[in-house]
Order: sequence, then structure tokens, then C-alpha cells
Amino acid sequence: MKKILKVGALIGFVGALAEVGYMSLHAWFGGGSAREVLSSVTYTFFGSEVAWSNTGILLGLAIHLGLGVIMGVAIYSLYLFVTGRFEALKKEGDPAIRFSYIMAYSMVALFAVWAVNFYVILPQVNSHFLQVVPPLLALPSKLSFGLLMGLMLSREAE
Repeated sequence: MKKILKVGALIGFVGALAEVGYMSLHAWFGGGSAREVLSSVTYTFFGSEVAWSNTGILLGLAIHLGLGVIMGVAIYSLYLFVTGRFEALKKEGDPAIRFSYIMAYSMVALFAVWAVNFYVILPQVNSHFLQVVPPLLALPSKLSFGLLMGLMLSREAE
């Protein structure tokens, strides 16, 4: 259990940082406001008074990283469950096949998170966020999380 929390939390934290990096680059190249993105995250949980205050940006970053850690633990737990069921994912199997399965798992898992988040949860909870970060802009961000997660899981599986 301790390893699940440690590895999952690390995967989630690094993946969430990858998303922050992607969105920061997008904002830096003139594609929006990082402040508005992070404040919109805060708005989802605390409303406008907190979201648009001086602490709204830092709180949005903390929320995003915290959700990333939770997601990392959950997805890593599911990964461990799946690897116990499929021969191709066990350490004794072909490393190239195992790497392919791990990368596919990671990308599909984060694609599913993106789809549920942007097409089920956010329209109900914070539709404004969809204007700040349109779903197709967020997809590469989420897949960057999946890519790093897959690389980390592959390394951990060696």
C-alpha cells in the first residue's frame, strides 16, 4: 500500500506538472492567460470571491497538483490490478511488448479522464472553464500527463 501511494503520487505530481508546463507554454505564446486557467480551477471548488483573489492562482495550482496526485494513485492502482491479469505485462514478458502495452494503457487512461472531465463533469460544475480551456486545447495537455505516466510506469516495471 505504501508503494502504491508513493509511486502513484509521484506519477500524478509529475503528470500534473507536465500539464502546467503545457498550459504555461500555450499562454506564453499568446494563447490565453495562465492566471485565468488557475483561477478557474479555484472557482470550481470555492467560487468567485476566492478564485479571483490574490490567492486564487496559488490555490488553483495546489488544487490541480492535488488532483493530479489523487489521479496518479488511482491510475497506478488500476495499473497494478491489470498487470497481474495479463501475461504480456508481467516482468518476465518481452520488454518491447510490455512497453507498448504500458504506453497504450497510460494514454487511454488519460484520454478517458479528459473525456469524462470535459464532457461530463465540467459542463455541470463549471462551464466557464470550457471557455477558458476548450476541450481540444486540453487534450494534448492531458496526453502529456499520459506520456510521462507511461514512461514512469515503464521504468518502474523494469
